[in-house]
Amino acid sequence: MLATPHLRWTILRPGVVYGPADRALLPVFRMARFGLLPAVGRATAAYTFVHVADLVRTIAAAVDRAREGRTLFVGHAQPVYTRELVELIGAASDHAVRVVSIPMALTRVAALAGDLVGAVRGKPAVINSRRYAELASEGFVCAVDRLREQLGVVADIDIRRGLAETAAWYRQEGWI
Repeated sequence: MLATPHLRWTILRPGVVYGPADRALLPVFRMARFGLLPAVGRATAAYTFVHVADLVRTIAAAVDRAREGRTLFVGHAQPVYTRELVELIGAASDHAVRVVSIPMALTRVAALAGDLVGAVRGKPAVINSRRYAELASEGFVCAVDRLREQLGVVADIDIRRGLAETAAWYRQEGWI
């Protein structure tokens, strides 16, 4: 790459990407139908989320304004905390939902059981040791100022609106 003269490139590093057709948050939306959602992971963990529509706008801007050698984090400027995410999914699901905090020790046991189930079924369980490592971390919040400064892009879709749109799409498609 560096040996190619006049090559224009930009590396985009999105946070947690979600939105219509996303399958990662689908199990949580499905659990909301039962009126109980687990808040799993560190209560203080925060993450950078980006709605797929904002990511697509960012990719288009990067193609139009690519320069030599830059890496930019992509996401909404407002971090999302674990419990907040679950509460907002509950609100977007149109069901009365009670959020229950799950202790990390119990999460670890569930992850080990998930490893066994995944090995037997031949596909990863929703909770496993890899997911546990993510849940036990302090989170991953990215500074997105350079995205605005260098590409003129700001992620407009906040988590509340994005989850509401995602839930509406899931309902329309019959996923929930």
